[in-house]
Amino acid sequence: MSLRLNQRLWGPSSRGVGAGAPQERRGGHETLRRRDLEIVGWLGEQYGARVDQLEMLLDCGTRTVQRVLSRLRDAGLVTTRRLLVGEPAWVIPTSAGLRAAGLGFGAWQPRLGLLAHVAAVNEVRLHVQARSPESEWVPERLLARGRQPQWPATVKPSMRKVGALVP
Repeated sequence: MSLRLNQRLWGPSSRGVGAGAPQERRGGHETLRRRDLEIVGWLGEQYGARVDQLEMLLDCGTRTVQRVLSRLRDAGLVTTRRLLVGEPAWVIPTSAGLRAAGLGFGAWQPRLGLLAHVAAVNEVRLHVQARSPESEWVPERLLARGRQPQWPATVKPSMRKVGALVP
C-alpha cells in the first residue's frame, strides 16, 4: 500500500477541501474517505508516525492534518499520544484501524527507546517516496515477518534490517 506522492494523490481535489466541498456526515461524524484508510495503512506499515510527518506525507498544513486526525479518531482507527515533551504527538493505528486497512499486524505499543528509530525510518520512507515514487517500500514490519525482497548484489546484509527499497 504505497502512497504515490508525485501523482498529487493528496492534491486539493482529492482532499475534498475548497469552495463547496461536500461534508458528508453520518451520525454526527464525517464519513471516511478511501485516502483515510490509505493513511491508516501507511501508519500501520510504519508502526506509527509523528504529526509533522503526516503533514509531509499529505503535503498539507497543520489544520488539514488535524481535521483528518479528528475523522480517524472519531472512527476509532487511530490514537494520538504525546510521548515526549517538546516533540510532536504520535499517531498510532488502533487494532480496528489495522483491520480496516487490511493489515494483519497487532497494535503497536510505543517504547521510548524506539521512537527515534521509527521516526528516522519514516523520514527515509517519506524522502524515498517523494523522489522515487515508482519504487516499492517493504516495511520493517514485513521484513520482521520474513518477507525477503530480491536484494541487488550491491546491498550488503547489514543494510537489510530497517525497511527495504526494492528497485
